[in-house]
Amino acid sequence: MSASKSLLSFSKEQWALAISGIILGFLNYSLHFLIEFSVLWRRNLPSFMIIFHFLGLIPGAIINYTFFSAVRKNVIFIINASILTLVLLSLYFIPIRWYIPIGLFITGIALAINLGFMFEKNSLLIERVEVGGRSFSPAFLLISILVIILAFLDYINGFILILIFFITLFIVFLGSTRYYLTRIPSIPQHQVRLSGYLKNKKNISSISVAFIFGFFFVNAYYITIIILEENDILFQFNLFLIFLFISIALSSPLVGVIADSVGRRFTLVIGCLIQALAFLILSFAPTVGIGELLIFSIILGVGLAFTLNTMALFFVELPDKKSIRSQNEINSFFMALGLLSGLLLGEVLKPLYLSQPAYLTVVLLFIFILTTAIIFQIEETLPSKEEQEWKNAIQYLYVIQKSGVPIYTEPLVQTLGKKRENDETLISGALTAVSSLMQEIAENKDPLKLIKQEGFSIIIEEGNKVFVAVISLKDLKSIRAKIKAFLEKFEEFFEELLDHEVCDTLAFSPTKKLVEEFFS
Repeated sequence: MSASKSLLSFSKEQWALAISGIILGFLNYSLHFLIEFSVLWRRNLPSFMIIFHFLGLIPGAIINYTFFSAVRKNVIFIINASILTLVLLSLYFIPIRWYIPIGLFITGIALAINLGFMFEKNSLLIERVEVGGRSFSPAFLLISILVIILAFLDYINGFILILIFFITLFIVFLGSTRYYLTRIPSIPQHQVRLSGYLKNKKNISSISVAFIFGFFFVNAYYITIIILEENDILFQFNLFLIFLFISIALSSPLVGVIADSVGRRFTLVIGCLIQALAFLILSFAPTVGIGELLIFSIILGVGLAFTLNTMALFFVELPDKKSIRSQNEINSFFMALGLLSGLLLGEVLKPLYLSQPAYLTVVLLFIFILTTAIIFQIEETLPSKEEQEWKNAIQYLYVIQKSGVPIYTEPLVQTLGKKRENDETLISGALTAVSSLMQEIAENKDPLKLIKQEGFSIIIEEGNKVFVAVISLKDLKSIRAKIKAFLEKFEEFFEELLDHEVCDTLAFSPTKKLVEEFFS
């Protein structure tokens, strides 16, 4: 299935979910890239005061992890998004200087609380990881267009138009969010234990990447602001931003294809490399005028398209879906520390960057090497080509009660898999193995998770009431993941029949629809 087909086949509920996420993404990026700097300069306040926004992220992440990581009340999500929108508008329209740091701090809290909810909701849109990049990239294109519109309105000082723009988006957000929340069930969440999460080596790499991403992102962008201020071309900031997001918008579809082809890790490294290249060119430019600024913005935009798209995929694909909210709040906490560290280092080394631009290259090269080393410690979420060919591997599906009685059987080879010449021999051997499995179950022996035979494997998953066994030519992680999801839905759908230990196979005939849902 192509990405375009996947998007076109979105239901109304999924489109509402996507629109809600796009507007939240816009609020996030408009604050990071534009609003906080614009309001500071309009009040004659230093750019470094964006630190109040980053400081707010820390208590926001802690609050969400502590109080909201397992709650199912979506009203918290809506209220928090409303607060974020209101405070963003207040930064434009309240002229009091001392309010700006307070407002930035509040936006940091609201933004951090929203991140966990946002990634939880976005995970519902990725039904197939192998097209996740192409599914996400159109959202970044649309987010970029919204930021471009805001940058233009900010450039012409169209504050009334900005107000209308935000109110319109907020109404659309409320409508789309309410629509999908009443139709798409939320993923039940549980809170991961912080100590256990930090002790898991697999999570350390995720935390490290979140920190490095925050550091690299803000350090690079803050250095850009420093260079604009030093060269007296700050008045062209909106023009720079417009070209930056045009570049992000145009690059994002390509990034989605690359991420789904070579993997998330390699795509993220490409993005970091392109960002470093942009600063390398800028640092060796004899002068920094409008032309150099626009070239820099285009190259930097390409790099950001790679890093922003890929990091969003990691935040959605790496965590367990049932604890995605709390896991991302932990990662957000460390990303906030990275943002603070990047900002502080940028401010401390500011005189050095301005007097000796070559030092910027050295620092960025060091960060790039460190980032690359950490990135390749992360688990690759894109399945291998072999994993993606699971349809050619699966042959037969069996659902077996704990008593050993088979209650559903379906051949998958003719409808989903590749027909093999030696099907008869394979099936004969598989049936013998399944018969042995049922005998083990009937005798109350613990069945194996995997039975390997010549030419095929039987992958087994145990539920509360039944076993599911799939005959497959290969033992693939993607197949086991689909079996687990199918098993959970099967036991939920037939809960009453299973409680009464019904053995009539006709009663379980609706299973065919579940098979189509999970194995098509």
